[in-house]
Amino acid sequence: MSPQWTAIANDPDNLIAESDIFGEKAGNMPDVNGKFYLTGSHAFANPQSIMYLSHNSIDELAESIDDYADAILKYFDDKESKRISDGLFEYRRKTNLEAAIRDEVKAGMLIPTVYEAAVLPFNDDNLKVIYNRIGIDAFKWLYSDARHSFSNIAVWSMPYTDSSQLKLANLIKVRDSTLKYFIPCEDEGSYMGTETRYEEYYPSIRQIELNGNYAYEIKGLWAAVKGFQGGPFIQYVVVDEKNGRLVFADGSVAAKGQDKKKYMVRIKAILSTLKL
Repeated sequence: MSPQWTAIANDPDNLIAESDIFGEKAGNMPDVNGKFYLTGSHAFANPQSIMYLSHNSIDELAESIDDYADAILKYFDDKESKRISDGLFEYRRKTNLEAAIRDEVKAGMLIPTVYEAAVLPFNDDNLKVIYNRIGIDAFKWLYSDARHSFSNIAVWSMPYTDSSQLKLANLIKVRDSTLKYFIPCEDEGSYMGTETRYEEYYPSIRQIELNGNYAYEIKGLWAAVKGFQGGPFIQYVVVDEKNGRLVFADGSVAAKGQDKKKYMVRIKAILSTLKL
């Protein structure tokens, strides 16, 4: 899909009068006196998403676009994620892996067929020792080994006892202490960590709602500790207040010399299906 947006100044009423050519409306943008319109998919260009923005003057239009930049980008991001999700899960899914996540982590997630379960090199007793050492309750690692990329999805949970756990620095510590034990990297003795050495690449965090639950989205770069690999990652941290725990869904990709965005969009679409 190639998202497009068209800005139109003057005569916004005429735009809405022609809205019957669109198969779907996203509604009006709020707080702009009804003069800043957003319309979704074109009836004759499905699934391409097209946005029409209208105001009384170029200056007012530019100001409104600036004010609603995040909402505009989110609209296209959500549309693209849904399109990819529909494609990922249109055919057979790995129901056995979905069941394993439900059984072990007590959470639901849709898993496409390209993923496999990683076999952890620990027996049950050693696994319990590691869980206690990290402070987590359960862990599941899935991977997809494609021709040009290697994708990871890790899901785990831990007790939620204090709101300070949700500070970015503390969430990064949890990520690093967990993946240190479970996701090795290409170079012998190396393992996955979070890139925090450079201010411009420091992970970002934002509060979101994920399938009806209070959550945080973290984006950044991962880097191999004691190694030379690296790439992007995205993580969702969902607050399960009813059961007093945090549920983590972490996705990352290694694709040397490749555009990582297309892989990360798919990973995000998978993680976005996480439900308690």
